[in-house]
Amino acid sequence: MGEVLDVAGKVTQTMARLRSGSGRQDPYPGYELLRAQGPLLPTLWGGLLATDHATCGRVLRSPQWGEPDPVWKDRWIPGWREHLSLTYAAQTVMQLNPPEHADQRARAAACLSAGRLAGLEPVIERMVQERLQALVAELAERGRADFARLVADPLPMMVICALVGLPEDDAWWLVGVVRKFTCVMELSPSRHELEAADDAVAVLQEYGLKALERQRQARAQGRPGAGLLGDLAAQPLNEHDVQRTGLLIITLLITGWQTTASLLGSIVLALDRFPDQAAWLRRHPGQIGQAVDEVLRWDPPIQVVSRVALCDTELAGTPVPAGQLVHALVGSAHYDPLVVTNPQRLDFSRAQRGLLAFGRGPHYCLGAQLTRCEGALVLSQLLERFDRLRVAQIPGRPCGIAFRGITSLVVEAG
Repeated sequence: MGEVLDVAGKVTQTMARLRSGSGRQDPYPGYELLRAQGPLLPTLWGGLLATDHATCGRVLRSPQWGEPDPVWKDRWIPGWREHLSLTYAAQTVMQLNPPEHADQRARAAACLSAGRLAGLEPVIERMVQERLQALVAELAERGRADFARLVADPLPMMVICALVGLPEDDAWWLVGVVRKFTCVMELSPSRHELEAADDAVAVLQEYGLKALERQRQARAQGRPGAGLLGDLAAQPLNEHDVQRTGLLIITLLITGWQTTASLLGSIVLALDRFPDQAAWLRRHPGQIGQAVDEVLRWDPPIQVVSRVALCDTELAGTPVPAGQLVHALVGSAHYDPLVVTNPQRLDFSRAQRGLLAFGRGPHYCLGAQLTRCEGALVLSQLLERFDRLRVAQIPGRPCGIAFRGITSLVVEAG
């Protein structure tokens, strides 16, 4: 017992480093320290940390592992239902297990079908051009520009607005509201953060209802609807249908924005830090998709994914009881030297083995294709428009370790 507590204490110290300013900027040395202590580590708060690729991969893909759903939370997290944000998130596809998970996932999959995304591609291309032109204009005028404010944050939200049928100009406002809500998916949000998230959910609920009503009025006046809401406005909806629609819209706003915004920021950081790889990609333009996947490996948008054991099982040679919480450290898994040679090095010629950036198994990210599409379009345009885009200041990072968000990314043309 003493040895376990000693390991748990060291793990807690390393996790505290990951939460620090330097840890948020570069968590990967901390992950290396954790991997050196073993593939499955105890913590003082009772959860386990999966640190290597094999262990994380099993947790993400095996049906023996599931989301910490409302049943689990009722047993292990007293008072969680006091927060609207937590109860709302628990009803989304992101935090449900079968069989409830299937209905929500099917609805989300219909919104993100290959046909719908193919029809959206010209719109995405236009948005990419507009956002990068705004970046070029501000660089010309001021010499510096915030890539996060001009491109990484608004672009994916604009795309989701087009997909859902929301006004494109609402994207900037939605980024601020959704960012407040995403703290509910961090490991230990503060009460202040949860209260802000509660307010954000209430705002989003009202906003979604008003947006649906506008679509219904437009249809009544003979004007065709747009996006998901346009489709729904043509159908008779009861109160339950409206509630499910609200859950779906918020799910799309969160997942469609956060992962892609983080990826776009990481692309800029990667090109700045490894200019030789930008040169390689200009010589091999057909490898844009592979390059995007390498950025997702090198700096994954989602760093930590939490799962619970759905039955008594075994993990990394250790018996695990049903209900045990495990945090899969995706950022650490992507730097596992048993899977990736020289993982600190960005290498666009690298063929991916076991990318975990979008998860595995029944909770594999439905928006993976859309995120990759936006990443590829932005990456190709950056190479075409700039000889080099230099990062001029240390990027702004939000608190927390589960997501690699970037709140500011000041750049200058080099």
